[in-house]
Parts: sequence; C-alpha cells; structure tokens
Amino acid sequence: MKKINTLIWLISFLLLTTTLVNAQTIKAIVADEESRQVITDVFVFLDNSSTGSITDKQGQFELKTAVSHDLLLVFSHLNYELNSLAVKDLANLADTIFLTPSGLVLEEAVVVEKAKPRVRSRWLKRFKSEFLGEDYDKALIHILNPEALLFKQDKGKLIAESKTSLIIENKVLGYQVQFFLEDYKSYKEGDLVYFGKVFFEELGGSKKEIAKYKRNRHKVYEQSSRHFFANLVQQNGITNRYEVGYSLFSKNEEFINYEPIAADSLLITEFRKGKYEISINRILTITNNQLKINQGIRKNAGATMAGRVGNFKQTTNNLPRSYLWSKHGRIVVNKFGSILNPTEVEEAGYWASFRVAALLPLDYAVKVKHKKWGL
Repeated sequence: MKKINTLIWLISFLLLTTTLVNAQTIKAIVADEESRQVITDVFVFLDNSSTGSITDKQGQFELKTAVSHDLLLVFSHLNYELNSLAVKDLANLADTIFLTPSGLVLEEAVVVEKAKPRVRSRWLKRFKSEFLGEDYDKALIHILNPEALLFKQDKGKLIAESKTSLIIENKVLGYQVQFFLEDYKSYKEGDLVYFGKVFFEELGGSKKEIAKYKRNRHKVYEQSSRHFFANLVQQNGITNRYEVGYSLFSKNEEFINYEPIAADSLLITEFRKGKYEISINRILTITNNQLKINQGIRKNAGATMAGRVGNFKQTTNNLPRSYLWSKHGRIVVNKFGSILNPTEVEEAGYWASFRVAALLPLDYAVKVKHKKWGL
C-alpha cells in the first residue's frame, strides 16, 4: 500500500508506561526453540508503538499497556529470526515464547550484492528518497546506519534488505525510529512495495524543540488518512473539510468517472470495540478541500505498507486527492484512524506521498480542544 501520515496537538499516548491507569501487564519468558534455554537481551516491543522492553537474565520481559486485545508483539535478536506474535487476548498469552535461531552469525551473513561504491551510492540515494519521502528534510532526518542496507537489482527492480533494524533520527517529528525492514521492492515503472515492523522512541530537547515537535506532528496528522478515518468512524462530521466519492482506474493509469457520494452513506460496521470495517466497492476517493498544494501531486507515489501503486495524474486543481482500494472490498481502521489491514489496501495520490519521514506510532492519539480539529 502507500500511505503515511499522522497526528498531534495535545498528545495522549496510549502507551505502556507504569503511570498508566488501569494498565495491563504483558509478561512472559523468551527461550530458544531448539535448546529450550532462556534468551537474554531480546528486544520485545508492540509493533508501531513506543512500548518496548529487553529480556533479563531469566529471559523474562514485562510491558505495560492500556490495551488487552489485538496486539502484535515483536521479538528481535541478532542471532534469531525476527518473530511477530499476534495476541488477540492477553489472557491467552503463553508463559514462554520460543524463537528460531537464524542460523547465521552476523559476521557470516551473506552479502546480497557487493556493488561498486558509485553504484551503491546511487541505490542508497534512491532508497532514501523512496523510503523517507521525496521531499524529506535532509538536514533533520537521517538514517543513522545506512551500512546495514544491502542492495541488488533483479529483473528491473531494486531490492533492499537490512541485516538489522534501520535507525532513523527524525528531528522534525521528534522520534528515533527503528524500522525492521521485511520487504522492499522498487520497480522501474515507479511502483513501490515495502513494509516492516516499527518502534518509536521520543527524542528529548528543550521546551522550544518539544513544542516544535508537537506542532509538526499535528500538521502532519491534519493532512493524513488517520485524521479522515478517525473523524469518519466517530461521526465527527467531515463534510466541511473532505469531499468523498468513488473512482475507476483506466487502462491509461488514470483515475476516471469520479462520482461524489455522501460520507454518511458509507457502510461502516463496528465489529469489535474500537475496530471498524468500511465497505467499499470501487476506488474510495477523498479530496481535502481545506488544504492547498502548490505543485500538485507527484507522479510516482509509493508504499509505506504492503501494496503497489503506479503512475497517475492529479485530477483536482491544487486540492490534494487520495485514492484507496481493497482487494477484499474493505478498509479496517481503529478509532484513531489507523488502517489495520494494510496488506489488503492500496493507496495512491496525496496520502501515498507520505512515507517514513511522516510516521507516527499506531497507538498515537490526540486530544484537541478546538472543534475544527476533530480528533
């Protein structure tokens, strides 16, 4: 898919700190699948959050969370395969989680392709532009360990892998991000597929810097799909800001036959507390009527999650338009507007131009006093 955007103003993290009221405790032991010995120094975190911990000498970890259902735990260790564990209910979490040895000591890892320095430099520049975003702030956003990236070309596409998590310092939004890259393919035609597990750490700073982070997060959020979906499912009224409709995709890679609809005509089902399914039968098309863009939409927008997008043409005059479609005819979101089924959904247009440089945590929430900001 393609997307990325986020939120803020007066933020309220539904994260796992010991100060949370009514917090749930996640506790278990991590062990080797083959030897059954406990493993120390395993990094355990909730995907797309800033909640994490390290296993101790007994192989045990403990996390605090305000959420007890539909969690995705991620386990990372250099000598073991990255492991993801979906937890529908904490009450059913096993006492011990087993990890599979990777079979490779880091020094013995196979290099995907040893490119000449000039070629690698070109590939790295392309990767940064596509992964972080074409217009990311190069002075304030950096991949701190680019040497971890391995590249190869295969049948016209650029493939990137990483032997460890990519560390991204984002001094625009105030995060240090660990991105565990699981797939990255960039095609000649401009299509892009990539996804992975993500962990956030807050950057410190002066009061002035922290205030700047908050403003920047809120600015990004207001332009994001999260803002739209959060207000949509909570019926906050979005008609003043957004125009909603359906489109079709032509053989010439253009979005055509746009048909406006009333936002409240969308079929929205709350199938679980805080989880909503939005049924769509064509390409859901959203225009932000309160946001002007000077140069239109870039031609090749890419993916921040699983999926693909090709070339397309902007059809509205200086108004950002976004397109979403699903192979199963549904978009699943939480009450904060985050898409929960990204591998089923593809995105093009304005929202697709937001990449990792605009990432905020999945459990990021906002409190806003002014009605015009909605959530």
